[in-house]
Amino acid sequence: MRGRGGLGISVPIATVFLLIVLTLFIVSMTLMMIRFSDYVRTVQAAVAEEAEKTEENFEIYLEPPEEWVAGAKFIVHIVNRGSRAIVTRVAFLTYVDPATDITRSLVNLTTLTIPVGGSSSYIFTIPDATNYPPPSVDGGYYVVKVVSSQGTERSTIFKVLRVNASASIAPPYVEYVGEYSVWWYYITIGYELVTPTCEVKIFIHNNSTIPLYKIKVNGTLETTGTEALTPPVILSTKSIDYLAPGASVCVTWFIDYRTYGVPTWVWGAVGPPDYGSFVLRYRVYIYNSIIAEGTYEIPYVIVEWPLS
Repeated sequence: MRGRGGLGISVPIATVFLLIVLTLFIVSMTLMMIRFSDYVRTVQAAVAEEAEKTEENFEIYLEPPEEWVAGAKFIVHIVNRGSRAIVTRVAFLTYVDPATDITRSLVNLTTLTIPVGGSSSYIFTIPDATNYPPPSVDGGYYVVKVVSSQGTERSTIFKVLRVNASASIAPPYVEYVGEYSVWWYYITIGYELVTPTCEVKIFIHNNSTIPLYKIKVNGTLETTGTEALTPPVILSTKSIDYLAPGASVCVTWFIDYRTYGVPTWVWGAVGPPDYGSFVLRYRVYIYNSIIAEGTYEIPYVIVEWPLS
């Protein structure tokens, strides 16, 4: 009887002991798994960081020619955005015209070494404006690709399929003051300019769904009446490197009328100079093609003419 009672007590104790051991084992295994997961994550982060250090990261930007003629320069800028030096191997400039199934390629095999944070450029010379026309001709476009010595590629497409631009102008009046003066038997008239300089603003609007590059605005100044400017005055050319879709830009000319032959004071004249108005003709170009043009007449106003 006594032996049976001792055996009955020892069995629960052994069971409890085994449960404790099993619990400790599970806890230790759980802690080991957590530590192992942390180790794996640490290793993965280190590998990713090392891979990021060795990965090449560069971008390319295009600078199209201002005039699309034989010998024009097409420049591809390369900027190193990564944490290691970039060594390029080759660059391609390819013209593609889907309408005529024509492809023309230029290859530049120059090797460039670009340090971290630095930049360099490939230059392509357009040999023939017929075989390498502006990208707005016949729906053609250009593909530019740069390949590094490690085989990393960067490419971009340059196209202007449909140019749609307009222009407007808002110049002020040119004002004069004048007076009669009587001396003996003669009537003499003097006048002068109140606003001898006119600020002319041309607003260029890009109504296309694509950006426009290398826009030029030219202008000439003429006059009506007998006091004509001969030859017409050619105004300075204004340049716009980039105009985003839907954006507008303003270019300004300052026109000094005294420089263009309008005297500030005249004696013995019957009236002010016979200028009905000044005529401004402007043209907006992209790659030698007119995308907007117009004519604007800038009148003058006599604001005072007293008899003395």
